[in-house]
Amino acid sequence: MTIMLNKSLRKTVFFIITLVCFNTCADALLSFRGPHRISLGPEFYFMQRNKEGGSKQRGFLYGGRFTYDRIRRSALYWGIDAMYAAGKLCGHNSLSEHLRSRKRDSSIEGHFGYTFKKTIGCSYWLTPYVGGGYFEGTNRFVAPSPMQYKITNRFPYILAGFISRVDFKNGLGAGINFKAQYSIGACSKITEDPDPEVDNSRLIIEDKFSYEVDIPLYYKTCYKEKKVELSFSPFYRFRHYGAHENHPFDFIDTRFHIYGARLMFGIYF
Repeated sequence: MTIMLNKSLRKTVFFIITLVCFNTCADALLSFRGPHRISLGPEFYFMQRNKEGGSKQRGFLYGGRFTYDRIRRSALYWGIDAMYAAGKLCGHNSLSEHLRSRKRDSSIEGHFGYTFKKTIGCSYWLTPYVGGGYFEGTNRFVAPSPMQYKITNRFPYILAGFISRVDFKNGLGAGINFKAQYSIGACSKITEDPDPEVDNSRLIIEDKFSYEVDIPLYYKTCYKEKKVELSFSPFYRFRHYGAHENHPFDFIDTRFHIYGARLMFGIYF
């Protein structure tokens, strides 16, 4: 009888411990508790646009970025990122004719992943994630360009990447972030062209990978009982539009090399 009671007691204790551990893990994984972070700030970059066949343009774009994310140790991560920038590009085509255009970029994307954190003197963070987004870029050619029209490139995309970070003492921190994107069903539309046979043409773009890496530097402190953060992030971005046969003409392979930086102010809640 005593043996049976001991076995029953052991099972009961094991069940309680398992239930507590499961609830604790589920709470850590699925809880919506913070810290949450909202960041906003300016972004600028130098863009070099290289088109197969010899057409090249370069110039600066200026804009801003908004991010929201939830990064919590041993828990699910999610975030939203939105960007807009505009500027002017100058260069030449394959015939050495001068090109000038007004360029605009915008995107919005969502991330979902998991955060690992370890503390050994400093705090080490690693957050791998996957997600998706939508991009739209326009390039409006103006005088003295030989042909004056507007190109609009649009596509949804899937992405995967990681956020990494090391928090030092005195509120300082640094990290390296990487992201790879793959466009899905990319297309290009030509508008505002005086030739009616060309105007409103829709061209298919071959889907390609694009990449981005940035190296953020952080400073975190407290202000009125709220954690606030200032970050400066140099970055490099490679964007690729693949060549594709179309009618009335083909889409030509185009590559962008983008070098820039952003300054973000964030608040935790």
